[in-house]
Amino acid sequence: VQGLTSGLLNGAVNCLLTNLGANNVGELPAKVQSLIEYLTKNGDQLITNLLGNDKNLNAADKELLKCLATIFGTNNTGELAAKLNPIREALNQNKNELTSILANL
Repeated sequence: VQGLTSGLLNGAVNCLLTNLGANNVGELPAKVQSLIEYLTKNGDQLITNLLGNDKNLNAADKELLKCLATIFGTNNTGELAAKLNPIREALNQNKNELTSILANL
């Protein structure tokens, strides 16, 4: 997967699976797309502000955002959305590769 170390990819996918309750690689691209849209819609905010202010976020969503923000080392919604794009593309294009990655997590 271009531009991503396997550690980042494994960490991000692990965050997604743990917090989205998805145990199927096929479900992940749509869930990541929804997350990217949510982050983009919220513009250039601090993720920590979003976690405190958005009453629509459930506990799993909050944990997912915290987990991904930590893995990618950013507290900015726009930056996190940009970093998730290659993950979404990787999930779409490399389902077989990801299945083997997940088997090793």
